[in-house]
Amino acid sequence: MKCPLAYFANITGQGETHFAHVDCLQAECAWWSSDHERCAMAMATQQLYQLNKNLANITNLMPRGGAR
Repeated sequence: MKCPLAYFANITGQGETHFAHVDCLQAECAWWSSDHERCAMAMATQQLYQLNKNLANITNLMPRGGAR
């Protein structure tokens, strides 16, 4: 798996910059959750996405009242 947090840049002789993601270090990484055997940052991203979806659903279910 490629790590979304770590990458390196390669600058060519023509001044072009290319970015490449590095491989996941898994248990050697500070962001690795040994309890879930997953990247803690990836889990946090998924949880925030789900929270945002739930809040949007709640907002859509709220009654639309006029300003007082």
